[in-house]
Amino acid sequence: MTTTNNRNNGANMYLTYTGLAIGLAIIDRFMLERRKVHIVDVEKCEDDARHIRFAMRFQTKHKLRGSRVSYTLRDKKDPTTVINGKERPLDFSHTGENNEFLLFNKKLLTEPGRWVLDVKITSDGSRINPLYKIFPIETTFTKEFEIE
Repeated sequence: MTTTNNRNNGANMYLTYTGLAIGLAIIDRFMLERRKVHIVDVEKCEDDARHIRFAMRFQTKHKLRGSRVSYTLRDKKDPTTVINGKERPLDFSHTGENNEFLLFNKKLLTEPGRWVLDVKITSDGSRINPLYKIFPIETTFTKEFEIE
């Protein structure tokens, strides 16, 4: 009789600790959002001979691991014209405010005019919490620019 009670107590303790761990993971991912990135602004920079350049400023509370930036430039007059930038990791960012250049090849620009820049940062890296892989945090930013 006591052996059965000891097994039930062990199983109950296991379920309690498992439930607590899952609850903490959910709170961390959906309420604390430790890997969240805030895009402060995107500014047009001086172009070089081959590239259209934009400077993106963003803030983070933690060093980013497993975060990527992707960006597109879309023609306002003809929305089917989309230029994709190169997706790349943000592993070298640090806590606080960071800067990142977004480059587009000038050869791909069809004509001058109003263009819409869409930026997306996806954060899915956490060694502790697997919920960041299942439900990554995505931050988006959109701004219009006059490109000549």
